[in-house]
Amino acid sequence: MNNDEQVPNEADMHEEIARVAQFLRRATRFWVAPVVALGLGAVACVAFYFLRKPLYKSETVILYSEGIRQTENGDDSHGGSRTVSTRLKEILTSRAELANVVNEFKLYPKTVKANGVVDAVDELRHHVEFKAPGGDTFSIAFEGSTPEEAKLVTSRLAETVIDQDATLRKKQAVVTRDFLELEKMGTESQLKDAEQALAS
Repeated sequence: MNNDEQVPNEADMHEEIARVAQFLRRATRFWVAPVVALGLGAVACVAFYFLRKPLYKSETVILYSEGIRQTENGDDSHGGSRTVSTRLKEILTSRAELANVVNEFKLYPKTVKANGVVDAVDELRHHVEFKAPGGDTFSIAFEGSTPEEAKLVTSRLAETVIDQDATLRKKQAVVTRDFLELEKMGTESQLKDAEQALAS
């Protein structure tokens, strides 16, 4: 009984080996196409690696402290319903500020030469990233062609946002102070009138 079982098993094994050998013979006839495809893929990868200019990303985080709210209904200090993140993003993407950055660091010279500063500003916008993950932190990132360029431009963008926001807050503080002084003068005048009416 054991011998009868072993004979079919050996026959099956020989058939399997014959099938594998036949498959390998067929496969060797078509070896050119996979090798050529593999070679072309390797050449494309090497060309992509050497011809593509790498981009370097620099990111800075700003901790924003709004201070005392200047309106009774809790609106922020500039623009009423606009949030702080919206205001900071508008400052960051301002065309005038970005044009100053393009001119200062001589960014995208080919675009500036071919189409002017306006197109270079649009290209800069594509490489600038603003994130407001929540809370009082905001991040500004820039992708440049060199590590030094990425670092310097990111630093300048952060300085611009901080300086412009501080200027807006100072102007708002002056307006609020003047308003409170006028209110104080009006209240003092009403108080004097009330005192005179009481004295008479």
